[in-house]
Amino acid sequence: IPVTESTYEFHSLKKPEEQQLKKAIKKVMGIFKSSLFQALIGRYLCTMLYLLQLDLCFWMLRAYGCVHYLHLG
Repeated sequence: IPVTESTYEFHSLKKPEEQQLKKAIKKVMGIFKSSLFQALIGRYLCTMLYLLQLDLCFWMLRAYGCVHYLHLG
């Protein structure tokens, strides 16, 4: 769903029974915008990139037959 359609649908929640949903959506949006959430996501992404780099390095070492250079206990 494009953002403009989602925004329109969100603002069109006007019925009393839809107000609880609208309140919950606003709460989740606030969490996503919070600096703590952004920091945690940033930390998670950095960790994942680091692990992917390590995995790629080990894969390349194995592919080129250089595993015997690693002393991994």
